[in-house]
Amino acid sequence: MVFKELRIMRGPNMWSRDHHNIIAVKYIPEDIPALSAEQFHAVQEYFLLNFNDQQRSEQNTLSQFKWTIRLAALLQDKNFSHDLASPSPDILYGILQYKTEQGGVAALETAAQIITALVSAKEPVSFLNASLYIKEINLRNDFGPSTKIIVEAAQARNIPVQKGPAGYIILGQGENQQRISAARTAATSAIATNIACDKEDTKAFLESSHLPVPKGVLTEDLSHLQEIAESLGFPLVTKPLSGNHGRNVTCKIKTVEELIAGFS
Repeated sequence: MVFKELRIMRGPNMWSRDHHNIIAVKYIPEDIPALSAEQFHAVQEYFLLNFNDQQRSEQNTLSQFKWTIRLAALLQDKNFSHDLASPSPDILYGILQYKTEQGGVAALETAAQIITALVSAKEPVSFLNASLYIKEINLRNDFGPSTKIIVEAAQARNIPVQKGPAGYIILGQGENQQRISAARTAATSAIATNIACDKEDTKAFLESSHLPVPKGVLTEDLSHLQEIAESLGFPLVTKPLSGNHGRNVTCKIKTVEELIAGFS
């Protein structure tokens, strides 16, 4: 299946009042022949087996497109997808919600491959493998924890959000536009960044301001872990001295063996 045009929406748009992160797909109905009864039932059976989908669709030239759009949404664990008419009877649009732009496009391509395999009486990729593939793409391209909180707060206020060059996030438009990187903004000082990047320095500054911080020990020696565990008590958390986005953090450690694994 070939889509004539993909439009990626990143804010308020003509397609949906409530959903801003959507992909609009242009499709020419006459490009794909009508499904036969056997093809239709093969596609419908795939949906019924994988997510008990009770959707019924008329057997016509649009069915394959409808199934593809719906499957692309489900591969991302999204429920919002629709096919829409256009002023021209020869053109149809489909819209679906996406988590990340890359994941949304990959979901469309994967869904098209699955539906094409089904109507060609070939073995399709399993829904589990396909959804894991899309999940991996979304994880690679999604916002980090700190950035995500800021982005969600902006979206709740109807502030347009888009990814800019070099990994920067752009909030707003025109003269009110702001750029952020992780939790840093143009107003974040260099010294604040240096402090935040060092966990031990961060704790020291928080303690000096009389803010509660968890007890911790800085070590590079595995042989000290048993002693540290006895001193602090379980459960424990290990994290690198310098890092961000919650990477390489191990939580809910309850044994020395788990502590060694988390430290490694």
